[in-house]
Amino acid sequence: MSKVWGLLILAGEKIPDRMHIQPIYTRIQKQLPLGDEYLVLEDHYRFNGRSNLYLTNGNFVTWFAELPSPDDLFVGFEYKYDRLLAFTEKGLCVRLSPTNGKVLENVKER
Repeated sequence: MSKVWGLLILAGEKIPDRMHIQPIYTRIQKQLPLGDEYLVLEDHYRFNGRSNLYLTNGNFVTWFAELPSPDDLFVGFEYKYDRLLAFTEKGLCVRLSPTNGKVLENVKER
């Protein structure tokens, strides 16, 4: 038996696909399960924190995504074929490392 985010999961039971993750600053716009963790995008409106895109297991944050500039925020993301793309308020698209959230490259401007 193991306890996962306050739920009791018995051996052989399926862990729910969508766990309830609490936002840190605003409200959750989008969340995506990645293994035992969740990629979370919080609403950028009135956001006052480090980065509004982060990876968490529900108890602690593994990483906050690096912003392309300090005065920008994320408004969306896509995760396909192990490629994490994040879109910013200023119209940038960056490829982020799913391992640590660092910017790997600027993909394009929208």
